[in-house]
Parts: sequence; C-alpha cells; structure tokens
Amino acid sequence: MNNVKSGQAGDGLHDIVFALNLASAFAYGLLVSVLTRMTEVPPDDLAYFFLRGAARINRVLLLSPVSPVSTSDMERHFPGLWEQPGRELVLLVSVFGATAMVYLLLRSIAGTRLHWLITTCLLGPSLLFAAPLSYLWAMHGASRNVPFLEFSPAWGASHWSLGLVLAAEGLAAIVVLLATRTRAVPDWLLGACGVLHFGFWIPVLWSALPDWATWGDFASYFGFVVPRRLLIGWLVLAVIWARWLRRGQPAMPEAGARAMAWTPLIVVTAVAMCAFVWLPQPVRSAAHPSHRESMTIEVSRGPCYGLCPRYSVRVHGNGSVEYTGDLHGAHGQATATIGPGQVTAILAELDRAGFFAIEDSAFRWCFDTPGIAVLVSMDGVTHRVSSDASSSCTGAPTGTQARFLQAANEIDRIIGSRRWTE
Repeated sequence: MNNVKSGQAGDGLHDIVFALNLASAFAYGLLVSVLTRMTEVPPDDLAYFFLRGAARINRVLLLSPVSPVSTSDMERHFPGLWEQPGRELVLLVSVFGATAMVYLLLRSIAGTRLHWLITTCLLGPSLLFAAPLSYLWAMHGASRNVPFLEFSPAWGASHWSLGLVLAAEGLAAIVVLLATRTRAVPDWLLGACGVLHFGFWIPVLWSALPDWATWGDFASYFGFVVPRRLLIGWLVLAVIWARWLRRGQPAMPEAGARAMAWTPLIVVTAVAMCAFVWLPQPVRSAAHPSHRESMTIEVSRGPCYGLCPRYSVRVHGNGSVEYTGDLHGAHGQATATIGPGQVTAILAELDRAGFFAIEDSAFRWCFDTPGIAVLVSMDGVTHRVSSDASSSCTGAPTGTQARFLQAANEIDRIIGSRRWTE
C-alpha cells in the first residue's frame, strides 16, 4: 500500500513538472513572437491581442491605460510603468492556464500506458528541448527589427546555426538514451552534458529578451520580468528532474483516482482567466441603433510634422454635419447635410470594423505622423478609438488597427470632409 501511494505522489510530481515546463516554454515563445511583430506586417494580430489583454487587466486593477495616439498633438507617449503590470500578468495568466489544462489532461489518463510513456520517456527530453524549440519557432521567419531593439542571439550565432546545434543535441540525446539500455552512463558525464546544454541555451534565450536598463525611458515598454523568471524556472525544473525524478520514474500504476477534486475547479478558473485575457468581447452592433435620431459620429484628424489637415467633423443621426477646422485646414466652422443612405453606409463601416470592441491602447504607432479618431455615441453608449493615420504604422492589412483605419478613412470620405480641407 505504501508503495502505491508513493508511486502516485511521484507520478503527480512528474505531471506538474511536465505541465509547468511546457507552459513556461509556451509563454516565453509567446512574448518573443509579440516583440518580433511590433514593426512587422504579420499574417495575424498577435501583438494587438497581447496588448489588448494587458489593457483589460490594467482596467480591472484600476490602472487605466492611456492611448499613445492623440489627435490633439503630435506627441506619442510610451506606456508608463503603471501599464506594465498588465503585460506581465498576461504571461502569468497564460502560464497558469496552460499548466492547469495540461495537468488535467495528464491526470485524466493516469494509469494508462500513454501516461506512463509521457512521464518516463517524454519528460526528460521536454525539459531539454521545449524552451529552445519555442525560441526557434518564435524567431522563424522574423526580421527581428523591433523599435530601438535588435534581436541578435548570444555570440552572434545565426538562427540557422542554432537550429543545427539543437538538432545535433537531439541526436546526441538519442545516442545516450540507447546507450543506457545496455550499460550505465556515468552521472558525471550526464551532468557535464546538462551544464553544456543549459550553459549554451540560457544565454541564447536570455538575449532575445530586451533589458530594462538599456533603454532608459523605453524600458517600461520593452522590459519584462516574467520571461526571465521562466528561464530560471526552466533550469530549476531540470535540476528537480535530474536529482529526484530521473531515477524515481514511477512504474505504470493501476487505474484509480484520476485528478483530485480541486483540479477541475482550478482548470475552470484558469480557462476563464485566459478567456478574459485573450478572447474578444461581444461585439455591439452599430448598424441598427434603437434611437438613430439622437446618435452622433465624429471623425477628427490631428497634426503631423508637416502640412497635415487638423479638423473634426460631426454627423448626427438626421444627416446634419458640423465641421470645425484648424491648422492647415479651412479655419472656422461649416455645416452640411448627408442623406439617410450615407448615414447607413457609415454605420455599416463601423460594424465591419467591429468598432465597439476595439481597444486602441493596443494599437501600434509612429512618430511625427497624423492621428485619426472616431467617436460614436448611440443608445447611451459612447466609445472613442484613436489610431495612427499612417497605413505603414498599422500592422497587418487584415489586422484590427488596419481595418479601423480603413473604416475611418471611408467614413471621412462618405461625409465629404475634403470639401473644406482642400
């Protein structure tokens, strides 16, 4: 009986270490992927989703994010330290959620041969190779051109050469595994191989993370604490496995108790937290307002380093238009009217962009470029979205920010603001 209980306890520790290792490697790769997409045009919206989740967490913590884009002046503000907790917590929540889900899956198959194979054959290799593979995946195809930062691996090694190193290590691990079937491999040799492996890869993975101290005022935008702790944790998990789990791999236990009663509760909590951080909010439709006559839609443009029009134009539900011009636009005020069909077209553009679900504090931006904002007030709800007005600063053409900019420009065209600005 004592042996069974001991085996089950060790079995559970194997599961925890395996789940934590995979989740930490995933979170590290996630952050590196976000950073490498800051100035690229990727086929996805990953950087926006990450920063949107951070803004949601900051709002819950009463650390309201301030949009770095303003249409009132040319100044662009780097996010301050009060916004950093959200970015750190996005990673922690992701690690927590991934760990809980992997652990529950492992406990649900406890007592099966598949579970035994994972804990005896895959745990060790995963501790060696999950984090480097996550790094190579995140950097695959990336230009590594990030504002104020160049991602260059330690010792100047290319990503192709790092892939060859990892492949060579994988072959060496297979040779060692086969050798242990016929003879005992000295612990000092395994220890030396482990020191070489982690001594090589930890500096490489560390080099992909920007330093808080390097960029001064930019540190709060690029510096992260959590990923460095994940790398240290990676080494700690490997030591735990080598010292206490490698020789104590459990024999395949009898099918019995799977997950503890509290495990599903933790998993449900983790999934809910991840859903809050990563999933989009329910989109409020703008196409069919209940009180169309009382709604207002305002488009405003800000200045740039040059001759850019600066104005705002407001449309009411009945089609009346109010224009207010300023620097490099027509000064003063003007009025006009647009038809019901044009108002409907404006509402359709807002709907296509998913306007009410947009979080503009997650947008990318440039320096000395004009800004554009859209403010909509309808049915007792007011929402304002600001963005850089340069298409070169809005990321993927199919991304959230690019779709908003396209919608804002189209709304401005439908209103006909050029009649006053040219």
